[in-house]
Amino acid sequence: MTFKINLWLDDEYLHGTVECDRPLNKEYEIYETDHCVKLQWWGGYTRHNKIWRKITDTETGEIWDELVAENNAIMMYSPLLEGQSPKSTSGECSIEN
Repeated sequence: MTFKINLWLDDEYLHGTVECDRPLNKEYEIYETDHCVKLQWWGGYTRHNKIWRKITDTETGEIWDELVAENNAIMMYSPLLEGQSPKSTSGECSIEN
């Protein structure tokens, strides 16, 4: 079985497809939820999100979602543009997509 990965960019997103030389009985989609950047009490920022995989069985039509990863990371840079100020320091999301 041979796979081919195709990647391309637009102004906002990285896109991709995976092709196979044989028919597969499943389709996959990767997506993000719960994206949030928080201003922490110590003055830095943390980023949080969840990465999911939507799986579709092409034979039965059944669809389900699987959590792939949950990210909670300290950011090593300020995510704000010059002149912007954070909305909150209470631990709530200060920047959301």
